[in-house]
Amino acid sequence: MHSARDSSNGFSIRQPVPFVRAGQVKVNISPTLLKHYAQCPHRVRLQYIERVVHPRVYNHFLSQGLIAHDLLRFGATCLKRHLPYPDDAHLFRMANLRVSADEFPTPEACHGYVEQIVRWVRRGPSSLDLQAEVLLVEKFRSRPFGGGDGGSTTSLLFRPDLVLRCKDGDGSFVQVIDYKTGSRFVDDDVGVIARYILKPLLRDLFADPSTARVSYTYVWLEHGVHDDRDLTIEFCEDRWTSITATIDRLYAETAWPPNPTKLCRYCPYNGNACSAYRPESLAELDA
Repeated sequence: MHSARDSSNGFSIRQPVPFVRAGQVKVNISPTLLKHYAQCPHRVRLQYIERVVHPRVYNHFLSQGLIAHDLLRFGATCLKRHLPYPDDAHLFRMANLRVSADEFPTPEACHGYVEQIVRWVRRGPSSLDLQAEVLLVEKFRSRPFGGGDGGSTTSLLFRPDLVLRCKDGDGSFVQVIDYKTGSRFVDDDVGVIARYILKPLLRDLFADPSTARVSYTYVWLEHGVHDDRDLTIEFCEDRWTSITATIDRLYAETAWPPNPTKLCRYCPYNGNACSAYRPESLAELDA
């Protein structure tokens, strides 16, 4: 059984720990960090504060999704350079180079795995305006958010899969593309944070960035559909209060209560989930 002291610095899970450590100058907060905090504060403590290294376990579906994103990035880079989107034969060759046949029971199983990756990647451009200007391809962008505790500075951090400048009958607008290989679930906070971070880019493209049209598009590769969100100022302001409240709670957090799930490899409660809900059992975990 994992010990509750299985962390890089040996802290007990009951010892209060602030989000910002003494002497920390810069803090980056991403939509993924905020999602993890909502799911399980204890994971944030382990992953982002104590920087525990989780065991590397091969995950068939995660590996497949990572390869698909790698190929989608290559395809988007081709478009940015005004080159043709890679054809199926090219995608098959690239995917095969990233797959180990030893991971599959038969050659047919390996081929089916690669076929699904290529099918996802071919669906990527189906939601795009191929005549649009490619502005960003998986480039980290950040924007200062405000001062933190103890003199630290906070920045919001985001890496979009693809950012396009498109045109329609109403003029130019910016479209942010987010490729997803899993289940269909829209998180509007991600788009709102994206618009906040991309404001300097909008300022370069439009006379008044506050009136610029921005669309956030989830492309569900497994389902072959997409969901568009118009990130109007009114929509973003409505969500912004909730986002900043979550960040305030993150900075005030010291207990980092666990909410274990079977998908999280960081948590010492894995395999012992009920212990997280019985405070009296923590002494046993600390032993």
